[in-house]
Amino acid sequence: MAGNKLKRLRVREAKMEDIGLVRKLWKAMMEEQYKAGSLILPNEANLDVMEAIFEMYIEKKKDGVVLLVSDAAILCYGDMVSPYELALGDRIAYGFGQYVTPEHRGRGILDLMAKEAFEQLTAMGFSAMFGTTMVEDAYGRKAFARVVEQSGLKVEDSGERPCYVKLSKE
Repeated sequence: MAGNKLKRLRVREAKMEDIGLVRKLWKAMMEEQYKAGSLILPNEANLDVMEAIFEMYIEKKKDGVVLLVSDAAILCYGDMVSPYELALGDRIAYGFGQYVTPEHRGRGILDLMAKEAFEQLTAMGFSAMFGTTMVEDAYGRKAFARVVEQSGLKVEDSGERPCYVKLSKE
């Protein structure tokens, strides 16, 4: 039964008119992260920063992807010069948010979104992705492991919180 529901879910690229939904999902993510110990306050100023990142990718000012699944999930990865990129010499997509609402977790949504994101980012020339896991999300970690295994990518997980994850084809 869960498989049938998952088949009906569709990953799609976000558009500018999705900004209200994007802010709603990012706010829920920030609130959950803050309760788990994040130092990022779930306030309007930080939502404005996330909106600016969203607009930068949607308007193609920088390479990146923002994916949505219904009103249940968001994934945002893209180009930002980071200390990791400078140190490793790779073109790295940095994760600015991947979030699945609690009631939709464990259904494979992140699998669908991550696979699509990896394909798009690889086509844009990224060689690695870094992301953090602030929310204690066993489903998210398992989803990454499954996608990595299926795609032949390599994952390096610090095992700490926040968890920095590097995904690459090496």
